[in-house]
Amino acid sequence: MAQHTDQRYEEELGTLRKHILERGGLVERQIGDASNSLATSDRALAERTIERDHGVNRYDVEIDDLHAAMFREVLDEIRDDSSLVAPGLAQLFVSKYLERIADHATNIAEMVIFMVKGKSIRHIALPDSI
Repeated sequence: MAQHTDQRYEEELGTLRKHILERGGLVERQIGDASNSLATSDRALAERTIERDHGVNRYDVEIDDLHAAMFREVLDEIRDDSSLVAPGLAQLFVSKYLERIADHATNIAEMVIFMVKGKSIRHIALPDSI
């Protein structure tokens, strides 16, 4: 029974790692594009950056489900092997931090649009004609 639980735990950690790496790539692009749009006052690039934020957020739902499953698994695994707690918790935190970084990149892109157009679009849907 313990072997089966350990294998499932490792598989879930692997899935979470994969999602974190994918999200990290998206976040890296968001940061680069937000910075470039700021440096060049490129409204179109800022708008694309904001729109892509929805793709980054899509991972939230998947990762939240994984978080719930991982939390249950971590609790079970703590009972048997406390050395497994730190790696699992670290991955959960990294996932959350990446999402926050992507949100900040979107905030930068929103400020670029404000600088270029003089119109604040924070916390509203991006209309077709800004």
